[in-house]
Amino acid sequence: SSSSSSSSSSSSSCSSSSSDHSLSDEVDLTGLLQGLALGKARGARRSRQACSPTEIASLIREATNIVVAAGAGISVASGIPDFRSPTTGLYANLQKYNLPRPEAIFDIDFFRSDPQPFYTLSKELYDPSYKPTKTHYFIKLLHDKGLLRRCYTQNIDSLEGRAGVPTDRVIAAHGNFDSAGCIDCGKEVPMGVVGDGIMSGSVVRCEAADCDGLVKPSIVFFGEQLPERFWNSLQPDFQAADLLIVMGSSLVVQPFASLVERTRGGVPRVLINREPVGRWRLADSDPDRDYMLLGDCDDMIEALCAELGWEEDLRSLCTA
Repeated sequence: SSSSSSSSSSSSSCSSSSSDHSLSDEVDLTGLLQGLALGKARGARRSRQACSPTEIASLIREATNIVVAAGAGISVASGIPDFRSPTTGLYANLQKYNLPRPEAIFDIDFFRSDPQPFYTLSKELYDPSYKPTKTHYFIKLLHDKGLLRRCYTQNIDSLEGRAGVPTDRVIAAHGNFDSAGCIDCGKEVPMGVVGDGIMSGSVVRCEAADCDGLVKPSIVFFGEQLPERFWNSLQPDFQAADLLIVMGSSLVVQPFASLVERTRGGVPRVLINREPVGRWRLADSDPDRDYMLLGDCDDMIEALCAELGWEEDLRSLCTA
């Protein structure tokens, strides 16, 4: 769901398919309904795809350019709720804001009309005390081993950076709380000022002459452009990638969800998640290249590191 846009003035104007490069919560309903209608066949194929940590470890050993696509599920163990879990996700607990729909809290048009719900909710998300999880440190391990081409993250918490993954290896597709700006004139505003507003529940406005526009963190809202760096990096990263690892994502929000389809033919695609999502739940998934490791991300990462002989490396990072 969510994460950072810089102000719209610095964003690209292209699109994942044609000319619209904005964040969208549109779902491929046709594909999902097709998968549901094929129930038993899909379930049988899923069971053939479910893998052991040993199989996934073998794929990692053979790879040299790994692209990671990470979602909110990798941060749940930090205490940050994900967005779409039925009872514990952020979207399931927004009744107090009287929103027209849950996603409206991250909708730029709704924010213009009523910014207070976002500022109130952000107090739960903007917390410097959140710590990286084992899964974040696994991404750092991939970098340390010279295997990480790039980490594309939907998350707005910047925990990849706190885990030590270099900034140039991370693309925050939906932005984060690292910077802030006016949504009208684009003037940058110190995140400390916006952070104070978030913690006090006070909406921050631009102080530039003749502006008074609303200020928000550089999080990409629905209806805003994704960062240019996201679009500019896709072709070279996915052309070079020899393994894609998707972790903790519902693969619902576009265009991030379509990253899976950008890999070259034959490149293995691994899902580490609590349940099958995206193409892994559909009947047309490819058992020759689509692999699943199902369970809590941190548990699966521990098992994977044990297979790779990286247990001590992971432990050292987690306790540093």
